[in-house]
Amino acid sequence: MDEEFVTHSVAEDLNFDGYVDVKAPRDFGAKWRRYCVWLLDPQVRNRVGGPVFIKDSLAEQMELLYNLQDDPKHDRILGSGIGPVDPLRDEYRIEPVGKNRPYWPRLIPVRSCFIDSGSALKLDAATAYLTKCVEGQSVIKNAPMGSHSDCDISEECDCVQQATENR
Repeated sequence: MDEEFVTHSVAEDLNFDGYVDVKAPRDFGAKWRRYCVWLLDPQVRNRVGGPVFIKDSLAEQMELLYNLQDDPKHDRILGSGIGPVDPLRDEYRIEPVGKNRPYWPRLIPVRSCFIDSGSALKLDAATAYLTKCVEGQSVIKNAPMGSHSDCDISEECDCVQQATENR
């Protein structure tokens, strides 16, 4: 575990504030990993005046996600489960501290994609489920994975399209 922690530690801007943060594997398996997360806070200084990495409530929320990734192109945080069957991906946006949220930032679910393959032997009957948050309400779509000619799920959720292409 010590070697995994050191060799798979990554520096990336996880909270999209322009500063490099750190994630290092805490728990892991063959197809999943959970991370320890430290966010650089330029406002907090150490004894010699340098910025400090902190573990705040946002970092703690990120630590709960499996296979934590950042998507800087869309300002999203991703969590996913690959599993041998039933892959899923969740997308979150960061709600920062502001006038309407004065205390701490948090992750807000934006979209969730779940592919119900039934069993590893029966992939032809797989169904894709896409959940989006629209004005505070969950909107769920489902469709057979065999053909996407009648629905637009593949456009809305990249993981559905990739799973379809990889079958």
